[in-house]
Amino acid sequence: WLELSVTYQNLASIYYYNNEFTKAKDSTEKAIKFHKKSNKKFQYIEYAKPLLVFPLLINKTEEDYKNKLKELKIDIYDTNIEHGFYGIQYIEFLISINEVKKAKMIVLKCIKLCNQANRQNDLSRCYRLLGKCEYLDKNYEQAKLFFNDAIKIAMEFERYDLIIEAYIDLIDLNDTICSDLGSGGGLPGIVLAIMIKNLNQRMKFKLYEKSHLKSIFLKNVSRKLNLN
Repeated sequence: WLELSVTYQNLASIYYYNNEFTKAKDSTEKAIKFHKKSNKKFQYIEYAKPLLVFPLLINKTEEDYKNKLKELKIDIYDTNIEHGFYGIQYIEFLISINEVKKAKMIVLKCIKLCNQANRQNDLSRCYRLLGKCEYLDKNYEQAKLFFNDAIKIAMEFERYDLIIEAYIDLIDLNDTICSDLGSGGGLPGIVLAIMIKNLNQRMKFKLYEKSHLKSIFLKNVSRKLNLN
């Protein structure tokens, strides 16, 4: 029952981002129904519930949204009211099959919802995806701006995983050299070198660090991991 619940939850997200709101609502209701049958605790089911009223968030205030949730007796934590952003994975899928125009349309909607709900982590991901869309459309300068926006937001909240994600997309794999000024303990330089190694064997990383001890550490790590 639990696996069936998760499947319907994911299906609801896809329906939502295809603007098939009735199907999204039906799938969400089934996800909740099967979750109850499973008699197991699955915290992410709470993230599916807002999909029942997610369309109402567009052009509405956050207070209107909360009131509607209470009216429908959907009891969720305030920090979770903006969820339903599994569409981010859907956007990644669209980009992977070169449906860039559709992906851009959905990510712009996500940015609007993230701003309304103050969901900064997802906002960073959205700008990264928007950067990917612009890059595929060959709008390289605009793509860089969006990647930098994603990095800036992630750095404010010290989300190093999101910073790395954005840097990976920002780096031009056609280049042969990537420099990290002020590498410190190796973030993001060492991590990027590890990840890029599997994507571009020709690219070399130059790490610049004024601290002698940190420089020794970076050299040892690079040598042990056989990095470029």
